Amino acid sequence: NGNARVFYEFSGGTLYAGGGIGMFWSDLTITGSIFGFPATRTETDMSLGQQLIAGGELAISKESRLGVEFRKVFLKANFGELTNGSVDVGGRYVALTYRRTFSF
Repeated sequence: NGNARVFYEFSGGTLYAGGGIGMFWSDLTITGSIFGFPATRTETDMSLGQQLIAGGELAISKESRLGVEFRKVFLKANFGELTNGSVDVGGRYVALTYRRTFSF
């Protein structure tokens, strides 16, 4: 995966935005029954996708930062007979982040 980001540093924190491309692995599992017996089928897909990223961090001490990151992923996957073609499996993601730096 490769991303490019632009950073804006300010007193007490950082804002950033960017995007990139990468390989994504997706699994689809369907559970049901066949003639009354439980059945499960899983298909896996590996596809090239794109993502947009934006986030920020605030310094909570000299060594620690607390942040939030938003991602929008654009991705289609093909799970064979389970989907009869490509389906949109991208989406929006939010992550809370904590980063600590160490000096030696």
